[in-house]
Amino acid sequence: MIPEVVGPVVSARTGEEREWKMPDRCPFCGNPIVRPEGEKVARCTGGFSCPSRVREWLFHFASRGGMDIEGLGYQTIDLLMSKGWVKDPADIFTFDVDRLKEVEGWGDKSVENLRKAIEEAKKRPAHRLLTALGIRHVGATVARRLLRRFGSIPALLDASEDEIAAVDGVGPVIARSVAEWAADPENRKLVERLQAAGVNMEEETTTPGAGLEGVTLVITGTLSGYTREEAEAEIERRGGVAAGSVSRRTTALVVGADPGTTKLRRAEELGIPIIDEETFQRLLTEGRSVLDELTGSGNSR
Repeated sequence: MIPEVVGPVVSARTGEEREWKMPDRCPFCGNPIVRPEGEKVARCTGGFSCPSRVREWLFHFASRGGMDIEGLGYQTIDLLMSKGWVKDPADIFTFDVDRLKEVEGWGDKSVENLRKAIEEAKKRPAHRLLTALGIRHVGATVARRLLRRFGSIPALLDASEDEIAAVDGVGPVIARSVAEWAADPENRKLVERLQAAGVNMEEETTTPGAGLEGVTLVITGTLSGYTREEAEAEIERRGGVAAGSVSRRTTALVVGADPGTTKLRRAEELGIPIIDEETFQRLLTEGRSVLDELTGSGNSR
């Protein structure tokens, strides 16, 4: 359910309300807050000298959508920052985890669990690391597309802006953002430190199973065998496109449990094949011939 603001509740007002205004300066670091012309988001200009921004960066890096480091939430990040043990993502993989045993509430088991989670994160696919770095406009889908093209994060950072923009589904805005990030020496040092710590930089470019080149799939509902991100990654590793909405370019709609009615209705209106998870699994294994078979038989389920 996506909430919508429909209006004020005037009857709940007390008369003590004050009009809220965006502060001119960041309350955490004192640097100016600006909102670039044409953009909706106001941002602190303090960069990573701002402790609040570093905190959010680390949380994003360790979150499920990033490197998925279980146990590294806000509370632990706050502790590590207050101790001066972690100042950026590379420190997560190099600080002495055993020092946590000095902290009340951290026993041997909790320390070992965090150590294991950090070690497991080193093996994540490179597109997860690229997403976790927090480059503007680079979410999970774009990260997968970029690394499917360039193969590794170092190769991506060495690519020209024009080469990046030429990747399907990327374009000039994202390309400029990536190129600017790559041009910053501090960002380069961060990637080098992550690599030296043993964090995977190479994307797996080949996957067992037939190819899905030219196939665009949209997923709705919950799949029992995959998270949404895992399913989209499987599609794109085989050369297909995982789109977020149904259009005339969609090859098929994959339907799991509790699907969204909007996507289903749109697929039915356009006559796009609708397949279940079992058929989706066959598609990953056998390739687009499965869709040709369905279309030829007139059975879209």
